[in-house]
Amino acid sequence: MIQAIVFLPLIGAILAGLISIFGAHARNPSGDTVEHHDDAHGVDAHASDAHDDHAAGDHGHDDHAVEPAAAGSRAAELITTGLLLVSAALSWIALVDVGFMHHDARIALFPWINSGDLQVVWSLRVDTLTAVMLVVVNTVSSLVHVYSIGYMDEDPYRPRFFSYCRCSPSPC
Repeated sequence: MIQAIVFLPLIGAILAGLISIFGAHARNPSGDTVEHHDDAHGVDAHASDAHDDHAAGDHGHDDHAVEPAAAGSRAAELITTGLLLVSAALSWIALVDVGFMHHDARIALFPWINSGDLQVVWSLRVDTLTAVMLVVVNTVSSLVHVYSIGYMDEDPYRPRFFSYCRCSPSPC
């Protein structure tokens, strides 16, 4: 269970990153930048009318077409948010088990150094403080992801956001 808490968000971030890479490539296979065309008037006319637009009550809103979402945007949202929600739920279970029932956990992942009688193992140790921090970080991160699904709805680069968001040490 502890391995799942630690590695599920990482797996989600990696999958969203791959979706982001393939979605960006599908959108623009040549690697060139995307050109935006203004149908109403030329670029120079738009720059000179900037002051007039604010006076007319436009307040800087442009009537540009919204760039289409990258391929796999919805999949990246669902994968990362779903894995984070599972990780948060498992964190709460671990908090009850470790914090209230006093079952400290030590999970050996793999051997690191083996030299004669010296054996150092790469392991995860979960005590009460660790369980509390797992709950805080995973719960806040999953809630940020749930909120970001709606907040980032019109952003064409959602897969990139959802892969970056969980890779940082703190929630977005």
